[in-house]
Order: sequence, then C-alpha cells, then structure tokens
Amino acid sequence: MRAFVAVASIESLAPMPKTTPVVGGALPLVGVAAVAGALLPVLDLGAGARRSSTRPPTERGGAASRPLVICLHEGERVGLAGVEVLAV
Repeated sequence: MRAFVAVASIESLAPMPKTTPVVGGALPLVGVAAVAGALLPVLDLGAGARRSSTRPPTERGGAASRPLVICLHEGERVGLAGVEVLAV
C-alpha cells in the first residue's frame, strides 16, 4: 500500500520508541508511546501486511528501524510507524 502524508502536517521524525499496547485497540493502532514528554497514539501504516500482530516487527531493517513520523492530524499529534521516509 502506498500513501503520502502532506509535508505541512509533519512535525518531526523520531527514533521508534517503545510502545505500550492499548487493551481492545485494533489495527492500525499499535499502542501509545511517550515522545518528547507527550503520550502519543502510534498507528502502524504497514499493518495491512501484519494483520495478526499488534506490534511492528522488530527485526533489523524492519519497520521498527524506521523513524516514527510525528504528525498533526485535526489538531491532535499522532505517531505513524511502519512507513518509509523517501525524502526530507
């Protein structure tokens, strides 16, 4: 699946943090993570290929080695995991 995020909505990139699952949370919600002193929901945009898992893969070179893209969506900050950053 290919999706593009408008550059105007991107606040920053951060190393993929440890996430805490949310009970009852369904994909693409991976969980929540503390980023720069704030608790953010983390969505796995690569979840379509990992329907049986609620966490991004942790193997070297997998989605977990990619940065967390922190975006502002409808006034709320959200982290996007499992995405490939093509340019900055």
